[in-house]
Amino acid sequence: MSQLATYRFIFNPISGGARAAAQRLAVIKRFIDQHHLAAELSPTQGPGHATELARQAVAQGVGTVVAVGGDGTLNEVAQALVHQPVDFGLVPTGSGNGFARHFGLPLGLQPALANLLSGQVQAVDYGTVNGQAAFFNMLGLGFDAAVGQQFNQSRWRGPLPYFWLGLRTFLRHPPQTFQLQLDEAPLRPVPAFVLCVANISQYGNNARIAPGADATDGLLDVVALPRPKLTTLLPLLRGLFAGSLLRQPGVQHWRAKRVRLHLPAGALAHTDGEVHPLGLELLAECHPRALRLRVPVG
Repeated sequence: MSQLATYRFIFNPISGGARAAAQRLAVIKRFIDQHHLAAELSPTQGPGHATELARQAVAQGVGTVVAVGGDGTLNEVAQALVHQPVDFGLVPTGSGNGFARHFGLPLGLQPALANLLSGQVQAVDYGTVNGQAAFFNMLGLGFDAAVGQQFNQSRWRGPLPYFWLGLRTFLRHPPQTFQLQLDEAPLRPVPAFVLCVANISQYGNNARIAPGADATDGLLDVVALPRPKLTTLLPLLRGLFAGSLLRQPGVQHWRAKRVRLHLPAGALAHTDGEVHPLGLELLAECHPRALRLRVPVG
């Protein structure tokens, strides 16, 4: 890498289809040329490669590392930048873009690129599970994780396929009882259809599971939803998108810096939409203001 390079764009070269990715890359190249930026483009080659590329950029003194992609790319890049003197830029190209929406980042390609130059740095929180798996959006369990697993295995993307998979999973998924400990409080049983430990307010597409969550307060928001009946499903969905979910009957909400969970056998968990084995005893911890995010001014 050139000594002058101050930007590193990390992207999946086939995300959204090869043609769409090539068009996106052409726009980024024109942006770099128009603004005479010292920048390099780094395509990923598979899972985990974005983290490796981001770590290389940090070691080489790059000033701003930019993730071009959805939640998966965001997570892989950002986990290499926490506690580092490097700015994190996001050009969101995912189907939900919950992280970008929470922070008011531009969703369009050109405005998102412009924000890299005009934006300001905001130090934001992130979470870890058992000191390892990082999450910038949320840790999800129960129905949430079951839908995530189905969505990851599907070739379809966007809100409509997610809604259809959610409906199909809803009819089959039972509620589970989790053992929950908030900071130093004693363990308590929490029956839940969905249990979410959130760093930000929403899943994506403005579905706000933790309205009011503040990713700069050093705390995680914990939300437990009961299994809705057919008569309560519509109000819950309406509250999810209207920002009033926490006022719905049976919904529980807490805030804590550390959240310890004992999971029932067979329970699934995801971090930022990626379902993977985390074990049946989880410790989620908030790490305050550890990521230097570029956000719009004002």
